[in-house]
Amino acid sequence: MRSWSTRLFREIRDDGLFDAAASVAFWILLSLPAALLAGLSSVSLLGDGLTADLRRVTLEFIERVFTTEADTLADSVNDLFDQQRSGVLSISIAVAIFTVSRGFAGLIRALDTVYDIEERRNFIHTRALAIGLAIGTLVVIALSTALWSFGADRSVPILLRLAIAGAVLIAWSATVFHIGPNHHTPWRYDLPGAVFTTIGWLALSIGFGWYVRLLGGAGTNDVLGAAGALLLALTWLWGACTVLLIGGEINEMLASRAGVVSDSRTIVDVVRHLRSTGDGASTDDGDGASTGDGDGASTGDGGFGPASTHAADGDPLRER
Repeated sequence: MRSWSTRLFREIRDDGLFDAAASVAFWILLSLPAALLAGLSSVSLLGDGLTADLRRVTLEFIERVFTTEADTLADSVNDLFDQQRSGVLSISIAVAIFTVSRGFAGLIRALDTVYDIEERRNFIHTRALAIGLAIGTLVVIALSTALWSFGADRSVPILLRLAIAGAVLIAWSATVFHIGPNHHTPWRYDLPGAVFTTIGWLALSIGFGWYVRLLGGAGTNDVLGAAGALLLALTWLWGACTVLLIGGEINEMLASRAGVVSDSRTIVDVVRHLRSTGDGASTDDGDGASTGDGDGASTGDGGFGPASTHAADGDPLRER
């Protein structure tokens, strides 16, 4: 366990994880107004009741995390919710989603760094993936808000609601780890980092509230003002991105040790592989077919990556 922790620390240091997290946090902060606009727009499609629930949940989160410095951020959020939204559901939401995608494009680059792989996808592919992740995140926010409000209205115990919210976050974090980096691993190797990320985000939100209370005091908000609230938001985002990238490091270490990492699959790659397999089987009904069903199948990954041939040896998840 000690040697594993030492290796994790070494990976974090060698990959410059904290610097990468700062870069992602900066881009996400720049995209935050657009993210709030897009989130509000997507939730408002489901009715004014859910919009009111989103406002309440957002303000509760700000109050819990930023405590004594929450007033400035809360005023900004209230102004956003109170503004007229006649054109929000048309051009504005499209522009907002494109703006948010810049932050997710930075996250994709950071995940490639964490997983020690080179980004070979073109700009259009990467930006389309970033837009997809941005839309997915907005959907997760809307879904989580709806589930939380539904449970509160029906007096569902808060521990059960937290468990449901945690399951949603784990599923989405695993999805980000699975499709974000330019590689392919089985889904089960995305779960350890996703669980770590979800627990880490919960601990960060609680701990950051204590941190702000230690910094806060009489007259502190008057001195810091909007700039202080902005810096606190950037600090929290940096911590959240750091937790996510450490989760990626954990997944990378487990997958590399098990030898299940292969090149990222695309639809074109799958079609080409199926064609080549079909041609090989038709031209050689003997050795060719047996090779496709024997050695090729034994790779455990459909012949997409040489690293997966070692999946049976040293698999830390299977050993458990």
